[in-house]
Amino acid sequence: MPAASSNDLSKTDFGEETAAEWGAMRMDFAAFPPHNLAPLLKGLPDDRCQCPHWGFLFKGKIVVRYADHEETITAGQAFYMAPGHTPEALEDCELVQFSPSNQMHDVIEVIRRNAQAMEPAGGAPSSRHEAVEIIRRNT
Repeated sequence: MPAASSNDLSKTDFGEETAAEWGAMRMDFAAFPPHNLAPLLKGLPDDRCQCPHWGFLFKGKIVVRYADHEETITAGQAFYMAPGHTPEALEDCELVQFSPSNQMHDVIEVIRRNAQAMEPAGGAPSSRHEAVEIIRRNT
């Protein structure tokens, strides 16, 4: 598949998002409410996402925190998140991002495990929105 829109892609096993594996890269279209992902990254090296991401933010505002600085991404900007980041969506966001597949799968597994640990009776979240609600209830 040389080109695709979010409508062309399969839903992920993480809810309303759509994704495709193209070679060694994963492409994700995602929409999500404001949240700080930091609590769900615990257990990764330095408790930060070590997977690089390249993308475009269609809507919203994200602050990306690194050990020594912060960067802000606003709607209409292309972005690169280097390894060692913790993102916080300050507004409702819509984006497309590209990430190395193996690294992204590892990060998603840690996010699910942490979300489930925050609410063990509820099981693993089935969407980014559920993960965000778990963060809001537990931080």
